[in-house]
Amino acid sequence: LDAAMDEAEQVSTLLRRLSLRRPPRTAFVPLGSSAGGEGEGVAYLHGSLEVRLRPSEDRSRLLVRIAGSAGRAFDIEEFLVRADAIEAKRGGGGYLGRPNTIAEETEFHDTSAPVSPPLGP
Repeated sequence: LDAAMDEAEQVSTLLRRLSLRRPPRTAFVPLGSSAGGEGEGVAYLHGSLEVRLRPSEDRSRLLVRIAGSAGRAFDIEEFLVRADAIEAKRGGGGYLGRPNTIAEETEFHDTSAPVSPPLGP
């Protein structure tokens, strides 16, 4: 990446490259505020989690830090693997970790079974 690009442009470019290589299950949504010092990253939402994205020292990949934490910055690939694993655990719900739609619900029921007649007065 061009060193003359500002941090937000570098992050945006690296995110586009990442999404071509490995489309994330959950999109990164820019928050539009980059309040914080230089090198702290650009604010994004990943699901309900606020994160800061910044380019690595060599500007070849993205680093992710969870906003408000003093924890370490994760490589974007490592972050996505962890986030996907947490989401899969939390998913619960139905097919593919999400609630079933009405159409999917009917796929799981045997429609050849006899239906009871309605109860009349």
